[in-house]
Amino acid sequence: MLKSTILLAAAALALAASPAQAKDERAQARFTCPDGLQVDVQIFQRPDLESGNIYTGFDATFSNIPASYTAGHAWHVHQTPVPAALKDGQNDCDATGGHLDPAGVKKSGSSYKCDPKNPLSTCEAGDWAGLVGNIVATSDGQLRIYYTSPDPAFLPTPYNLTQHSVVIHNASGTRICCGNITKLPTKCAPKPK
Repeated sequence: MLKSTILLAAAALALAASPAQAKDERAQARFTCPDGLQVDVQIFQRPDLESGNIYTGFDATFSNIPASYTAGHAWHVHQTPVPAALKDGQNDCDATGGHLDPAGVKKSGSSYKCDPKNPLSTCEAGDWAGLVGNIVATSDGQLRIYYTSPDPAFLPTPYNLTQHSVVIHNASGTRICCGNITKLPTKCAPKPK
């Protein structure tokens, strides 16, 4: 069990489609960074037949967080997958494009600040650090972040994220490691917390 746990959950809203019509979807990004950081992000959409809500969110576990992560390391969903070809023996994180922003929230030349209380109009869909915070060193080197979207229109469904990647940035913004989001079977989708 992880000692340092952050649970961030917001009430999910019902979608126009009934939960019986919605389907469980799961995707994941799992990779290890050159500095030893282990990343496991589970992305889910799950209808709750009792409440009528449809939950979309992610459950991220970061293990072996280096002590040097004191200023926090941002993490985002980027526009494109990591190419198969390696660059200098590593994944080519620079080739993943910018942050996923299908709504065009970040306007060219304007200042950008994600407000987690108003994500639909202030946050890029891929700015998960803006939503829940950066990866920061903990005493036991572990961090878990759970997020359920307060607005079902904000986060893309897991299957729609499978052509994208998760990228970890160091404190100065340099992309230090990355991994692709892949589709998972639906039978074990995590239950909303």
